[in-house]
Amino acid sequence: MRSPRAGSPETLLAQIKQYAGQGITLSTIGFGVGNYQDAFMEQFADQGDGNYYYIDSLDEAERVYTQNLAGTIETVARDVKVQIHFDPEAVQVWRLVGYENRDVADKDFRNNKVDGEEMGSGQRVTVLYDLVLEQTAASLARARRPLATVSFRAKRPEREAPAREWRTSIDSSDVKPSFSDASVDFRAAVGLAAFAELLRHSPYAGELTLAQVSDILQGAARPGRDDGKITQMLSSARALGGLARNASATGGLASSER
Repeated sequence: MRSPRAGSPETLLAQIKQYAGQGITLSTIGFGVGNYQDAFMEQFADQGDGNYYYIDSLDEAERVYTQNLAGTIETVARDVKVQIHFDPEAVQVWRLVGYENRDVADKDFRNNKVDGEEMGSGQRVTVLYDLVLEQTAASLARARRPLATVSFRAKRPEREAPAREWRTSIDSSDVKPSFSDASVDFRAAVGLAAFAELLRHSPYAGELTLAQVSDILQGAARPGRDDGKITQMLSSARALGGLARNASATGGLASSER
């Protein structure tokens, strides 16, 4: 097997990881389109214990450089890992939505040789799970038993700091009787995740339509947030979907050039 050549992505990733072990982190910020390598930019930031941003507008640049970046310069926790155990008597099956490239094997949760994520003072993370419940929401609420146990593991910013672990539980009474009873932020997060699932043709989104996702996000509009941009993206996606269906029905798009 040949060793990776100098300047190759594999070599760069190894060098970035080596420097991260010495306390030198790397965050990446991407601009533009064309030959832009989104996957590599995210891997570089991941191996460099940093963060990855993509800027496609002046508003996004302002948010990254004035809000997000300032909040991530100061690392408050290293090797952050979260593990969730669902009660089998309450949950039939579950699925983590997204984060496939950040998933850590259960056996490596307490393995300090396996890196976790770094957290800055201004960061927060939203993680969604798709659940099939064993009982109705009302029955679970009456049972008043833990729906899931959440374990959180992290190290202080100092390089030699040991890992510490915390644990809490999510009570079954937190399950809302219907989607409309959930908080606005939760419904907005679900709508955005559903939109992403549709864009990547996820098999789990087969029963969803862009119109349904649009209804979810419009019903979860939040004052002061850039939800208008999301609405524009949805409108563009719906227009492209209609164009693709018309092209399919007519056997392709006609061209005036021969």
